[in-house]
Amino acid sequence: GTTDGNVWRTENLEDFESINEGIPDLYITSVKASPNVIENVYCTVSGYMLFDSQPRLYKSTDKGDSWVGIESDLPEGAIYDVLVYPDFQDSILFVATEVGVYATIDAGSSWERLGEALPYIPVYDLSINPSTKELTAGTYGRSINTYPLDSIVKVYFGEAPVNTVISELTSVKIYPNPTSDYLTIDAKGSYQWKLFSTNGELVNQNRGDGKLTIDLQSVIAGTYYLQIQLDNGYRFVQKLVRL
Repeated sequence: GTTDGNVWRTENLEDFESINEGIPDLYITSVKASPNVIENVYCTVSGYMLFDSQPRLYKSTDKGDSWVGIESDLPEGAIYDVLVYPDFQDSILFVATEVGVYATIDAGSSWERLGEALPYIPVYDLSINPSTKELTAGTYGRSINTYPLDSIVKVYFGEAPVNTVISELTSVKIYPNPTSDYLTIDAKGSYQWKLFSTNGELVNQNRGDGKLTIDLQSVIAGTYYLQIQLDNGYRFVQKLVRL
């Protein structure tokens, strides 16, 4: 990415081709490839030098051949960096902006500000400290700040009890839990289910309709998260213990 709105791609480290169609002729502040999906690329753009404070964050699902904006409800302020959280299928993203750090757990459909202690100041760089499981933010004038990533993961997985209001409204039952070899999902209608490890790694997935028994004999003992997306639009996550 360049200061004049150009983004370039190479697959052999020698020949570069322009992939900036659809991106405004402004300062490209960062370009990041997804660590999860080989076709996904992210690009942040700033018009700050032209007194343009609109947030601009673009995503490509075809290695840069086309781009769509995913800044949605981000506040006004230039975006300087984007970080894709490994695993989680590009659902969890972080951006460094003119007014702090923001995160999404739904691939950019909605954003929330991170941390009450961080003031509304420019943040230019983001990185992950794998040893402490913290998001590290490099700021202008307020040194380096950190944020615990476990809190984001808990929000993503929604660690709720079995008999929540959501499960009652959607008429979904999941049992037994804890379980040993088999798990039963009992729902009205069809749905997509996904089983994740606590690190966000997809263990298994499939579709179901009505009552379904899942064979867990090949799944090692431990804690998991079962995500259920009903075709009627409801989505929730159940913490699951495999004995």
